[in-house]
Order: sequence, then structure tokens, then C-alpha cells
Amino acid sequence: MQLRRKEYCSKTIYADYTAWNDQIALTKRAYTVSDLLNLFSAAGLWIETAIEPQPSEEAQRRYPHKQAWMNKYLGILLFKLRPLP
Repeated sequence: MQLRRKEYCSKTIYADYTAWNDQIALTKRAYTVSDLLNLFSAAGLWIETAIEPQPSEEAQRRYPHKQAWMNKYLGILLFKLRPLP
């Protein structure tokens, strides 16, 4: 499922039906990085670390098409948050 620019900048919730079952719709709300920073800050938190998990080198070699897709689209970001001092 590709996140289109209009969805990225929108504050509304989008729903897309899955390719594997047309009875299932996935809903999503796009957050910009600044949205997340503002939410974390309002909650009294700061980002200690942020990572984007990647497949192992072996998996990248075995599945180059998946790695190419991950290189093209933003994946999952994981944040380690700490309370503001």
C-alpha cells in the first residue's frame, strides 16, 4: 500500500481495501515527523533514539525486490522516548 502525497499531508483517516481480501479495509492516519515531535513534546517526552529496522544482509540478497521497495518507501520508525529532564 503506497502512501500518496495528498494522504501524507492530510489530517483525515484513509481506508484502503487489501489485495488479499476485499472484505478487509485497512485504515491509516498519516503523521508527519513534526506531528510526532509535537505529540511527544506535549506528552513531556524527547526522542533518545530513532531507528528504521532493516532486513539482514542475507535477507537483502535473497529478496532484492523487497529491499528495493523498502528503499523507495518510508518504512516503520521506532522511537525510544525518555521523559524531559
